[in-house]
Amino acid sequence: MDILPQNKTGQYKLKVAFIIPDQYWSGSIALTIDTLSGIDLFAQQYAISDRRGFEVSLLHHPGILPKGMSGLAVSSKPLDDKVYDIVIIPAVWTITPKQLKKYVDLPAWLKMQNDHHAHFVSITNGAFFLAEAGVLTGQEVAMHWAFIDLFRALYPNIKVRTDIESCYTGRFWSSSGIKPTMDMIYHLIRHYNGEKLAQVCAKYFMFYEQQNNPTLSVKVSGRDNLIRAIRDWIQQNYHRTLKAQHIADTFNMSYRNLSRRFVIETGMPVYEYLQTVRLDNAAKLLTNTSMTVEQVAIHCGYASQNVLGKSFKKKFGQSPLGYRKFMRHT
Repeated sequence: MDILPQNKTGQYKLKVAFIIPDQYWSGSIALTIDTLSGIDLFAQQYAISDRRGFEVSLLHHPGILPKGMSGLAVSSKPLDDKVYDIVIIPAVWTITPKQLKKYVDLPAWLKMQNDHHAHFVSITNGAFFLAEAGVLTGQEVAMHWAFIDLFRALYPNIKVRTDIESCYTGRFWSSSGIKPTMDMIYHLIRHYNGEKLAQVCAKYFMFYEQQNNPTLSVKVSGRDNLIRAIRDWIQQNYHRTLKAQHIADTFNMSYRNLSRRFVIETGMPVYEYLQTVRLDNAAKLLTNTSMTVEQVAIHCGYASQNVLGKSFKKKFGQSPLGYRKFMRHT
């Protein structure tokens, strides 16, 4: 078994396979790699020890030397037999069924990575390759509008989400364009490295919307429409005094039924989800407003700043004031 490379904190870096197809869009590759490559630099600069970096390998299909439409060359090597934590497939300019069939070895390779529980990232239309391999069965994807009709015709059992620009269902991440891709990368960093480092990246790469707007990335199956509606309702009402029983009553459900279905859909209990929404919004208000800690606490549904402070330190490792000072000096 390969020994995963370590960063300076001694933590294992995540192994990332970036598949380079023919007719790749170079911008979708460069933007993603540059952002991921900045993790160690930011962590060292701001003394963030609790993080995992990314070690990126650029791979192409044997016998198919990829060329980008812009002429910008990307150096890559043939698919190998290593197991990766994350597999990223960038955007390509054109896709046809005939072109997909040329990648004869890629489906088996993707299935092997899926068997080892890799996370998959599709940038605008990379989901075609994942669907061709059969690893998207029962999943949902976001996709660039120009490719939706073809995708639906080829893979009618995979749902394309046209109501959202990026989608995360368990181990599968997908985006529909450049801005949604940057949002998705933000959530990837947040998922693997926590809120603090994600916010540093958001500031540096000017993801202003991620800093100013409430966002939440959790594991979801996307199959329970009622629970999805409840999640949306919580994000709109987190500032109120809420308990799980009250949420169940609001949606005419028993507490037991709500709890069971919520864990299946999101991977966490409903009250933990509520706390996550509140704390994530508190972190953004501390970073981007001049509200006092007491005002932030009340706005986010906490009885006092002391109650907020205990939960905040447990998640972020520092007090609300300490977090504000850190974020404003990055």
